[in-house]
Amino acid sequence: MSHEVSRHRQTENRVTGGTFYSTVIQGHNITLAMPTAAPLARSGLPPVTLAFTGRNGETSAILDALAQSTSVLITGLAGIGKTELALHAAQQASQHGLFRGGVLFIDLFGYDERRQVSPERALDGLLRSLGIPAEHIPPDLQSRKRLYRSIFFALGEQGHRVLVIIDNASTADQVKDLLPPSSAGTALITSRNALGGFDAQLLDLDVLSTAGSIELIRRAISGARGQADSRVNEDQISAIEVSELCGNLPLALRVAASLLADQPMRTLASLAEELRDARTRLDELVREDVSVRTALELSYRRLSEEHGQLLRLASLNPGPDFSVELVSRLAQKPQPQVRRGLEALGRAHLIEPSRAYGRWRMHDLVRLYAEDQSWENAKKDGRSAALGRLVTFFRQLTMQAISVTDPEVCTVENGRFSSVRDALDWLNMEHENVTSATLLALRYGDSQGIVLSSALAPHLARLRRLEDLEYVARHAATLAMQGDFPWEMQFQAFNTFGNALAAVGLDREAIKVLGAAAKIAHQSSRSQEEVLALRGLGASQINMKRWHEAVQTFNSVIQISRRMGDRNSEAVGLDYLAIALRHIGQPERGIEFHKVAIAIFRECGALGNLATALGALGMTYESVGATEESIHALRESTRLFRESGSDHSSMKAMANLGFVYRKTGRHKEAISLTREAASFFRAHEDLNNEAIALHNLAHSLCQEGEFEQAVEVFQRGAHVARAQKDFHNENIHLVNLGNVVRVLGRVDEAIAARRESIASLPNDVDPRDAVVALINLAQLLLGENQKVEGKSLVEKATASIAALYRETGTPFRLEGLAMDGSGRVSSLVIGASDQEKDDLKSGGGESPA
Repeated sequence: MSHEVSRHRQTENRVTGGTFYSTVIQGHNITLAMPTAAPLARSGLPPVTLAFTGRNGETSAILDALAQSTSVLITGLAGIGKTELALHAAQQASQHGLFRGGVLFIDLFGYDERRQVSPERALDGLLRSLGIPAEHIPPDLQSRKRLYRSIFFALGEQGHRVLVIIDNASTADQVKDLLPPSSAGTALITSRNALGGFDAQLLDLDVLSTAGSIELIRRAISGARGQADSRVNEDQISAIEVSELCGNLPLALRVAASLLADQPMRTLASLAEELRDARTRLDELVREDVSVRTALELSYRRLSEEHGQLLRLASLNPGPDFSVELVSRLAQKPQPQVRRGLEALGRAHLIEPSRAYGRWRMHDLVRLYAEDQSWENAKKDGRSAALGRLVTFFRQLTMQAISVTDPEVCTVENGRFSSVRDALDWLNMEHENVTSATLLALRYGDSQGIVLSSALAPHLARLRRLEDLEYVARHAATLAMQGDFPWEMQFQAFNTFGNALAAVGLDREAIKVLGAAAKIAHQSSRSQEEVLALRGLGASQINMKRWHEAVQTFNSVIQISRRMGDRNSEAVGLDYLAIALRHIGQPERGIEFHKVAIAIFRECGALGNLATALGALGMTYESVGATEESIHALRESTRLFRESGSDHSSMKAMANLGFVYRKTGRHKEAISLTREAASFFRAHEDLNNEAIALHNLAHSLCQEGEFEQAVEVFQRGAHVARAQKDFHNENIHLVNLGNVVRVLGRVDEAIAARRESIASLPNDVDPRDAVVALINLAQLLLGENQKVEGKSLVEKATASIAALYRETGTPFRLEGLAMDGSGRVSSLVIGASDQEKDDLKSGGGESPA
């Protein structure tokens, strides 16, 4: 400080060399005792833990905003890592020189009623951090705000911008008075709520990826125990499971890592086992004063009674997400009111937006907490009645949707869906919820579960969710057997279960179950239900190549349908009867029956069945060499399926068309069609049809001289067949693989492939498959002059053929192998066998209608 005295004895004081926030004393001779300098706290940030990871994208977004002087509001679920991200971004910003004036940090404890910080207290703390002595901090809020802003303006004039981290705010009122002027500073705000009322870029924080979660656990354990602790690296599978059970939530992951660090002998597998029980998972995720349950409770306590009840009721839905419509039904309140309530829960990050507007989901740990609260408030919320409404909601809407998409399956009155597309969209969106609700009902012994499983089956089959279909149907059948249900329920359960078994390739078991369903219907004098069961039974008999049994079954279907006057069902019986006749050597009769069925389907307007029958007719035409007629029918079948939106069925018809092209030497066209079909089936996890399409693709590749590609395709086909335990098709692929590598001169590989085909056969395999495998290896060994083993295999195959002949009375036919009437081998022709025609059982009308 300096002073000058003029001629007129006027005193002028000029203050330089700093920024002063208190009173400046003026005078001639002053003795001033300065107090101890107040320390600045513009760099006193809490430390970022060494375990921080997985937020590179979010950090970059924050730095970009801060560089443009834009404040950022980081929001997200409790324990998701908002504070850690803010501190990490602040460190990065400081290192980039964005804030020469430093960084201030204040925790508002917005969700802790005992420790919540008011704006007055917050400003007091921030002013002290800025170096203002306590005695110079004004007592009232308005004066503190003026002083706070004045300091920032002064720092801004000096080019010292400051970043203020406002952590854990629960309301906009807590934040507004703490925001620095944009010319002098920027703010990073964290909150569990999407706050409004001030300018800030919103950043919604999601959970970590699985890889990020595992890395967090690894870093946390290494930080506590040193790099020598290799438990995470040694057991990645358990690390993934622990991460998933923690919902990839950073707070839960840190607790889990701390529990592991506490006991160096504890394995990740043991922790995963303890976390698997959903009922006690939140109790396990506790360490000293850190608890996931406590963190969630702080958010829950701030909810109104209405919003708390919505959260509890929404947790009853067992599926992955829920709609406003469902929660409205559970709460028995109007949809607009429920929508506003769910949006409030979304702003509190207790639920999150899901796949479409009006749909919401819960983090797994929030769901567990909400379920606990649901049990505690069960009487007040009417929990049991709400669960009943949940199952009823899904049953009613599922049946209405199916009545639109599959009117032959379900005929209830529809007041909800305006079109097939509308119904399909709902089913596609809700099928996981409906499946989960069905299992919930079955678990409680509710007959609605049986009805739901039957109603849902056609859609699950359309989506190729075959494992879900079989799982749900099996539970429904088990309940039907154990409970005292009327015959209708028992029939529904058995018929659905039998068709589900057939859909996943378990035709042998399906035949037993569908036979039981047909018996239940017959004993109850219910012809329509008996026909349904018999149709499924006959289709499984065809798949098992039990042709004569199938002929008897479909004759029964036709007779019962005619007595009922059900033309559509009669046509289905005729169509399948024609397929069976083709396989017992009467294809001409089969063609006539196909044509009658097609005429009836046209008359009834049953386009799906019409497309199926045209596909079957195409394959029967192919069996008698009527190539052009076959191609025409299969093209028409493909077109009709596509027009009806049945992509899967159209691909099966197209794959069969590729088969016909291959048989007629049009291999380039065959390759194009079968390759596309195989890719489609693979993408939709239809392993059976993929294996068949791959088989035809590989043969066409061979005809075009693409042997190396064919090797890869046959290998893939064998792998696919093995994965679904289809030993018949696996054997065919391996045999043909041996043929191709033999053509390439790799004889050892060929022998190894054929030996593998024999080794892959189970004990209960169809004897015909065993014969094929033995004969093909014998052919190769004899061709390579390994006569002893080759003749031994021929004798073994001959014995099996004779036994089959005695059992069935039917001669065994195999290309390249000639048999006399007694079943003895009369000649053996060395060469590749070609028997795929009978193996294309899934395409163009060969699957259940």
